[in-house]
Amino acid sequence: MSTGELWLVTGASKGLGLAIVEELLGKGGVNVHGYSRSGMDDRDNYTHHCTDLSDADAVAQLVLPQLPEDCEKVVLVNNAATLGEIKYVGSQDPSSIISAYQLNVVTPHLLCNQLIAAYPDKAKVIINIGSGAATSPYDGWNIYSTSKAALQMLTLVMEKEAELSGSELKAYAIAPGVLDTDMQVQIRETDESGFSRRAKFADLHREGNLRKPKQAADYIVMIGRGEFIPDETVYRLPI
Repeated sequence: MSTGELWLVTGASKGLGLAIVEELLGKGGVNVHGYSRSGMDDRDNYTHHCTDLSDADAVAQLVLPQLPEDCEKVVLVNNAATLGEIKYVGSQDPSSIISAYQLNVVTPHLLCNQLIAAYPDKAKVIINIGSGAATSPYDGWNIYSTSKAALQMLTLVMEKEAELSGSELKAYAIAPGVLDTDMQVQIRETDESGFSRRAKFADLHREGNLRKPKQAADYIVMIGRGEFIPDETVYRLPI
């Protein structure tokens, strides 16, 4: 089977990351590598890497996979992320701030750097999973909002650098919307003293208005394969 594309997906064991992996394997023609602390067993065209993505030293030492002979494009999806502690600044454990920034900002930056260096002569697409929280100051989400804003700016800078250097790289920060994942469970279990808008997200769940990860995964796979081209580097999915 042809494996003309190599995809690297972080946070591949559940939620949006798992939905992206399953969508890719269902389409075929893709060699997929997943990165997370747990996940699917290896299978045809899928390799799992058991990796603690919040450990910056471990991520810095990752050796990216060799390209299949017929590989034409490499796609990186930086999906793994955490909300961190949903508390006001001044009430947070310092270690939770450090670990969240490592996962949400340092790891994606390291992987972008490694990917661009490792495959200089290949077409490359980097899809950083963003959030509307990057531009909305939700109380209690200071870790998540600030780290997603940093990831969004990294994406914009990489796109500018690719433009100026003539690199065959496209970078996107894609906000997938409110998905039915474990992150939403954490939000609903948060005390309103730490997040004044908790009831809004609880209502979305109760009324069945959370989007399924597969809906976002379909778009992200189309973007990576060039079948759908966002009109902006920072883009919110129309779902």
